[in-house]
Amino acid sequence: MKMKISLGTTSEEKKLILESVLKEDGCVADIFPQKVESLVADQPLSEIETITGAKNRALNAWNFKPDTDIGLGLEGGLVMIGDLFYLVCVAVIYKNPETYFMGISSKLALPKEVSLLVEHGSQFGEVIRAYQSQNVDDKKLVALAEKLINRKEAFTEAIRNSLNEYGCQNHY
Repeated sequence: MKMKISLGTTSEEKKLILESVLKEDGCVADIFPQKVESLVADQPLSEIETITGAKNRALNAWNFKPDTDIGLGLEGGLVMIGDLFYLVCVAVIYKNPETYFMGISSKLALPKEVSLLVEHGSQFGEVIRAYQSQNVDDKKLVALAEKLINRKEAFTEAIRNSLNEYGCQNHY
């Protein structure tokens, strides 16, 4: 039986990450991307705000298309720990308006220079891309910047964790 997922984003990159996770887990689903609001800042700067954004996206996606089995919301944000920001990604599944399942990724430290600029109001996406282009000769720094830009590993982990909480094997 195929599951129907209302996905709280129209990002093709995030949809591909979800499809990849489902395929690797042997799950079959139809995914319906929805343009929904997170109702948080474009650049969430706390774990609570990131979680709230993912929950809002999941619930709004489920409400937008209630004939699906679940609404799934994804949100990436930054969390200050000590004197560095860390990337964190959250995936939330709503089965109905009262029942949700959440997965959170591991936190990945931003380079000190990037953290300082974000702390002083710069947008993370712009700063990390500039950082990557300034360090093209250092393969480790370029690879770190790429992880922070595409967030594939972090979103994959968050999605897997939410599906584990939901128990997707029992619902396909």
